[in-house]
Amino acid sequence: MSRQYSHNFIFEIDFPENVKTIFFNGKTYSKEKFNSEKAKYLKRKSAKQLKVV
Repeated sequence: MSRQYSHNFIFEIDFPENVKTIFFNGKTYSKEKFNSEKAKYLKRKSAKQLKVV
């Protein structure tokens, strides 16, 4: 059984240069898909932080 990592780890870093795709938690992310998912994640994260405050 493979280990699942949380998305907060992968989205805290930038997409590596000279790489076309990243395979993470059983999903393949292209650079465009990665950036769109990162934007969605960061938007949700900031919304959760605003609710706490």
